[in-house]
Amino acid sequence: MNRRFLFIIGLALLVVFLIEWNAPSKFSWKATYSHRDEQPFGCAVMDTLLSRSLTGGYSVTHRTLPQMAAEKANVKRVIMVQTPGFSPSQTDMRAINRLLAKGNKLLIVTYKFNYDSVPPDWNVSIYGNDNFNPRLLQRTIQERQVPMSKLRWGKQKPYAEYASSIYSYFVEGYIQIHKAREIDTLLTRVNYIDETVSDTVTSEGVYVEPAKEEGVVNSPTEEALPLIVSMKKNGSEVFLCSSPLLFTNYGMLDNKIRPIIFRLFSQFGNMPVVRTEAYLPKDAINQETPLVYFLQQPPLRWAIYTALIGLIIFFVFTARRRQRIIPVVKDPENKSLEFVKLIGTLYHQRHDNRDLLEKKYRFFCETVRRQFMIDVDDTERRADIAERLSKRIGKPKEEIAGTLQQITALLAQKSKISDSEMRTVIDALDDMLNES
Repeated sequence: MNRRFLFIIGLALLVVFLIEWNAPSKFSWKATYSHRDEQPFGCAVMDTLLSRSLTGGYSVTHRTLPQMAAEKANVKRVIMVQTPGFSPSQTDMRAINRLLAKGNKLLIVTYKFNYDSVPPDWNVSIYGNDNFNPRLLQRTIQERQVPMSKLRWGKQKPYAEYASSIYSYFVEGYIQIHKAREIDTLLTRVNYIDETVSDTVTSEGVYVEPAKEEGVVNSPTEEALPLIVSMKKNGSEVFLCSSPLLFTNYGMLDNKIRPIIFRLFSQFGNMPVVRTEAYLPKDAINQETPLVYFLQQPPLRWAIYTALIGLIIFFVFTARRRQRIIPVVKDPENKSLEFVKLIGTLYHQRHDNRDLLEKKYRFFCETVRRQFMIDVDDTERRADIAERLSKRIGKPKEEIAGTLQQITALLAQKSKISDSEMRTVIDALDDMLNES
């Protein structure tokens, strides 16, 4: 692969990345309520703003109610359970009772909370669904038959009464109170048809509120239905909300819904709020791995696709066997003779026969010791050494003893060793080594 091909592939990847990066992102209107989801019905933005706004603190966990009830923390908290459908088991109900007995408060935000799944003394049920359809909303706006809901939060010190109108699709659930004893209704809704709305919905379903025509009255079509209630339980409080879509990124950024969120959390004072995702559907929680994150981002996803296509093209065009000339490798030259000549020249220039004889003798002693396990330097046992060497190399022991004695004498004398004497003893040592 040449540099030009690499440059073209890199340039193509860069162009695709820039195009996808600048392309407008599409909204996903699927309700996940996930801490990692930044889409309208996720909770990433809401969790971030609440964590920075609530003085008591705000956090998200995956612990279940029994796990939190088993904790030894003495801090009183608000446990928020947000899920499309909440059907607590007997273990969950025992955990709820323990949490309430410790002074904790409970906030349940769900569309489905059956009367049969809780003790009879709760006296409430929640009904609804989260089938939000942006296309249906757009069509109703175009037909000027928009279902709206008027929300009303009663006067509650230090706050005044609050009222606003939002699409009914966001608050389709309601709370049925079987016995009104010890249950306070905080937020109610009344549905009506708004016939003054023009075509003001974008392709993504984002609504821009138009100006109303003067003189048009929109009459309610239903009675007021509870959306948020509170009740006393085990010395503490339980809050129920039938509209999970309010507690999402969309709700936090909507100017009409955001006051409702903060007014509800103001009921908890400075108590820390813990929102658990343990009861969300498995497919709703966005379990991100690095690869999943890359595939969820359109620019990164197309960069991966382009890289894979480039690899496939590379494999196709380089799969054939390349015909290359095999270079002739020369045999390495034998420099041993030159090395010997160099060492010999150095010794000849120095002309130190004693040093040369001493090195040769040491080499002879080391070779004999390694091959025959005989210590030649042991002068006290020279006769025994000569006899053992004689048996090994087949030379007379008198000749071996004489050669060793002559070398010892030459190395012991202080006068210079002549060339003839050196050659004589070195030749004798070489003969013995060759015989071995």
